[in-house]
Amino acid sequence: MIYLIQVTNSQLIPAFLAVLRHSSRLINDNIKIIIVCPRNSRRYFTSHASLFAKKYSVNVTILPSLPYPFVRLFNLFVGCFSNIVSICQSPYGYIGFYSSNWRCMLFVGDGFGIKSSQPMKHGKIKGVTKKVQHIPRYIYYPIFYSHSLQESGVCADLTLYNFVSKKQLLDMFELGLPLLRQCNLKVNHSSGYRQILIIAPSNFYENGRTSLCSEIMLYVEDLIVLLKNCVASSTLLIIKPHPYASPQKSFKLSKSIQSRFPGLNVFIEPTRMPLEQYMYLFKKHLVSPGLNVDMILLTYQTSWPSLLSLGIEVDIKVGFSSNKYIDLFEHASAIQRQSYQEMIPSNLLVK
Repeated sequence: MIYLIQVTNSQLIPAFLAVLRHSSRLINDNIKIIIVCPRNSRRYFTSHASLFAKKYSVNVTILPSLPYPFVRLFNLFVGCFSNIVSICQSPYGYIGFYSSNWRCMLFVGDGFGIKSSQPMKHGKIKGVTKKVQHIPRYIYYPIFYSHSLQESGVCADLTLYNFVSKKQLLDMFELGLPLLRQCNLKVNHSSGYRQILIIAPSNFYENGRTSLCSEIMLYVEDLIVLLKNCVASSTLLIIKPHPYASPQKSFKLSKSIQSRFPGLNVFIEPTRMPLEQYMYLFKKHLVSPGLNVDMILLTYQTSWPSLLSLGIEVDIKVGFSSNKYIDLFEHASAIQRQSYQEMIPSNLLVK
C-alpha cells in the first residue's frame, strides 16, 4: 500500500494518524509513505518522517517541494484514473483519491499549494471524508477533520476525539521533541523569567490581505496592551511564526517591539511547528515543573479552539484589540475577519 501525502505542517501529524488508522485494516501489506515536502519546511518534515518511520517500521520517502502548477497537474492526472473521493475545501476544490486497484491513497491538506487571497469561508477539512457509503472502495468514515461550527462559525478541531484518542495524538506530538530541543530554549529557575508571552501571528500579509507594515503595526498594538504592566528584563517574548510566514515579518516585529520595551527578551521560534504541537511540548518539556511563571498566548490563528479542546493550560488571548484592521485589511478580508472577531468569546479578546 502506498500513501501519498501532500499536506501543510499543521497536517503532517493528522496524515500520519490517518495512515495508521487505515493501514491497521490491512493484512500482510507492505506500507510505503511518499511525502511531498512544502517549501521552506524540509527540516520539520524530515525530522518527523524519520522518527515516524523508525517508530512504526515503515518506509518513508521525502520528495522536494514541487511548484504549484505541477502539484495541480499531478493531482488532476491521478484523478482521471481513479475513483474520486471529494475532500474539497471551498473555494479551492482540491481532490483526493482511493483506488483499490492502484493500492494507493492520497491525502491532500488545506493550504497546500494555494495561491489566493480569498478568505476561508467554510473552515478546514483535514483527511478524507465520508462521501458514498454503498461503494466499497470509498472510505467509510472521516479520519481527522475540523469544521465550521454552525452556531459560531469558528474553525475548530473539536471533532478530533470522535476519531483519534487524545493520548494517541499527544504521543504523536512527541515526534517534534528532538527538533524543539535543538532550539536551546529552557525556562527554569535560573533563567529569571516571571512572565512568558507567546505571540502566534497569522499570514495576512503573505495571503495579500494587508501590507507587512500594517500587519506588524496591529500586532505591536496588542503586544503593548499585554506588556504594559510587565517588567521587561524578567519577561520572555516568544514569536511563534505561522509555518508559512515570511522570515522578515518575525525580524521586523522583534525590532519594533524591542524599540518600545528596551530590555525585553525576544526569542524567534524556528521549527515551523504547528501551534498545538508547540504549546504542548513547550509546556511539558521546556518549562521546569513547579516554576511560578505567568504564561500568555496571543494568537491570530484559527487553532485556538484546538488548544482548548486539548486542555493545554495557558492563558489564551485572541487579537485584535481594536477595529483598526477594518481599514488596514483588503475589503473582503476585513469583512470576513470582522465576522470572525464577533464570534470569539469576549473573555479571550485582548483588552
